[in-house]
Parts: sequence; C-alpha cells; structure tokens
Amino acid sequence: LLVDIYNRSKKLHIDTQVRRVVYIIETDQDNDGNDVERVKSIFGGKLKDFVTAVDEKDIIVVKELAENETYDDLYKAAEVMLDLFKGEVKREIHIAYGTIVGEIKDVSRSYKEARMALDVGKIFFQGKSVVAYSTLGIGRLIYQLPIPLCKMFIGEIFEGKFPDDFDEETLTTINKFFENSLNVSETSRQLYIHRNTLVYRLDKLQKSTGLDLRVAYSSGIPALNDVNLEIDEGEFVFVVGDSGSGKSTLIKLLLKELEPTEGTISINGKRLNLIGHRRIPKFRRDLGVVFQDFRLLKDRNVYDNVAFAQRVIGASVRESRKKVPQMLSMVGLAAKYKSFPRQLSGGEQQRVAIARALINRPKILLADEPTGNLDVNNAWEIMKLLEEINERGTTVVVVTHNMEIVKVMQKRVITIKKGVVISDVKGGGNED
Repeated sequence: LLVDIYNRSKKLHIDTQVRRVVYIIETDQDNDGNDVERVKSIFGGKLKDFVTAVDEKDIIVVKELAENETYDDLYKAAEVMLDLFKGEVKREIHIAYGTIVGEIKDVSRSYKEARMALDVGKIFFQGKSVVAYSTLGIGRLIYQLPIPLCKMFIGEIFEGKFPDDFDEETLTTINKFFENSLNVSETSRQLYIHRNTLVYRLDKLQKSTGLDLRVAYSSGIPALNDVNLEIDEGEFVFVVGDSGSGKSTLIKLLLKELEPTEGTISINGKRLNLIGHRRIPKFRRDLGVVFQDFRLLKDRNVYDNVAFAQRVIGASVRESRKKVPQMLSMVGLAAKYKSFPRQLSGGEQQRVAIARALINRPKILLADEPTGNLDVNNAWEIMKLLEEINERGTTVVVVTHNMEIVKVMQKRVITIKKGVVISDVKGGGNED
C-alpha cells in the first residue's frame, strides 16, 4: 500500500522525494554473488544507491541522481557497469533503465520501464548492450499491439492504402516473429512452416511495402548507405561530415555495437558478422576507443582509471603496476597519477582517456570527436599525441568537425554526407 511505502521509508531514513532511476543488469549466467559485489564496487559504497539481485540472473540498481544529471549521464553510468563485464569472453550482458522519477512511489514504474526496455530492446536493438526505455520509440508500441490493433495501426500508417499482403496469415507471422526476438528458426518452428517459407513471406512483405521487419530503423532511413572503405594497417584517417551524416554510426559499426543490414565488415582479418555476442569483448581488445566526453570514472584517480581497462581483461595487479606508469609517462601525466578527474584540465582528462584506450596495446585506435570539448591549444596537443601514437604503428581513425586540424595535418580524409561517402582523399582533404 502507498501509505506503507512512505512509513517504511521514514523508518529506514530513506528520502522519499529525490530523483531516482532503476537499472536492470541481465546476465547470461547464474549469479553467484560476485556479479553483485562487482556492481556494488561502483555504487554500493554510496549510502543513497541500492544494489540487489532479484533472481539468478538479474541485478537491480536503484540510483539516486543529482539535480543536474541528465539522460546522457544515465547512459554513461550504464556503460561503466557494462565495462565491469567486458573482460569476460563468455558473458553476454544487457543493461536497461527506465525514466527518471521524483518520488519513491514511482520507483516501481521506473523498474517496469527498465524491464520493458530489456524485452523490447532484444527485438528492435539487437546490436545494443545498453537500452533506455526513453529510446524505444514506436518499437514499444508495436511490441504490445494485439493483431487487430496492429492491423489498424498499419492501415493508418499507409493512409488507407492497405497492402494486400497484410492478411491474417502475414500479421500472425509478424506477431510471432516479434515474439521470438526476430529469430527466423524459432519462428518458423512455432508456425509449423519451413524456414525458407518464412523468409519468403518476409521478403514478399518488404517488396510490397519497403519495410524490412528484420531491421528496426528509428526513422526508416539507413544511417549509412553503400559505403565501401578500406583502411590499411598503420594509417591515420580522418572521418568528417555534418552532424547526423553517419560518422558516429560508422564508429558503432566498427565496434560491433550495430550490425550492418547489408554487406560485411572485416577488422584485423576478422569478419564481424561471424563474431558471436560472447566473442565481442575479446574482439574489442584489439580496439581502443576515445570519446569527446572522456568517460572517466569520477570517483577514481588517474592511475585507477587507466588500470581499470587492465582489470576488465583479467590482467594481474603486477602487470598493471608495470604498464600503467609506462602509459601515463607516454601521455605526459606520470606526475599526476594520484589526481582525480575533477582536478585535471580538459586536455589532461583526454590524455587519461587515451592512456586507458592504449593500455591493452590495441592495433586500432578509434577517436570520436576527441577535441570537441577542448580549447585550441589542448586540441592541438591531443592531435600531436595521436600522431605520435600512429607513428608507433597503431592505426588511428579520428571522427571530427575540426576542419582546421584536418587541413593542417595533411592525412587521409573520408567525407560522409547523408550516409554516403562523397570523397576519400589524401593530403588534408582540400577539395570542396
């Protein structure tokens, strides 16, 4: 009862009117207690956050939020949780979270939203390990619609021009296909039809409507279209383009956070479409990633932030004690190993992020707007550092808006516009 919630909260000295959000961490193995303790190492020390296992595979985090924390901050926190499990090759982890609530009575709603985000996310966002309820969009609606309402909804979308293919059989196929997380084999088994028959039905539907049910676009428009690129070992490449052009999608494809709808991607001789979910963490060990917003752990010092990347791959403490100082020396931060992120300038924080990305000796470094939050001087310092890293043999791919840096550095430049590569030139991309 509602009154019991408030009475119990008062007795336990729990504030009833603060901003909170609920995360669900779903693991693919029975929880032996270690996973909970691992998550508690981030949140459990804070008296206002709660971490608990609700069953064998699910961990719940009820996180209290500051007034200035946004949904972007929620996503970053989810990524930190995900990083705790990245070093374990045979683990498949999904994290979902609900909307922010302001009263304790609404925490259950945030939990239900997180639960739905897990279920719907597996259908419409198969390539993602982190899904927010607020990003489910129309997928949430379609997932819950019974067949008659689904039929009515599709009719409205096509403005009364209802395709002949949407008979009862096709609608049943669509419904069952969603129920089975877009799994062709399981759907065909439950419909008692051959796998090829199901594929034929889906292809027929796509031809008549232009909709591919096997891919859920948020806007119906591919973020990248007919992209054909080859980057050689040891190259330094800039990827440029306006906001929304597809640059970030390219990075996500290279990280296998998204799956291509057509074609193949090969990195270090490995075809990404042949890499299963359980092998993704091992694949990503050959990739270092640097982001615009640094994504450092605010409650850990410089040394621990860099050592964290070693911990997730299972490196020994002895190995970390040897490698971390070497890496901090390379990026010019050896003297600041005890400093916390808040004590560093933007340029120094980005250097920590680069050190963390390189600590496991990746063959490729992906940098997504690495100078976006820096002033001119710090931006140039970071670019010089990336160039030095490239000269040591690491392949470097930089996504950026800073055309001044691009022109001065005279590297290969790939330009993307509305999802299409419109130019690929060497020497700074001076072409208009």
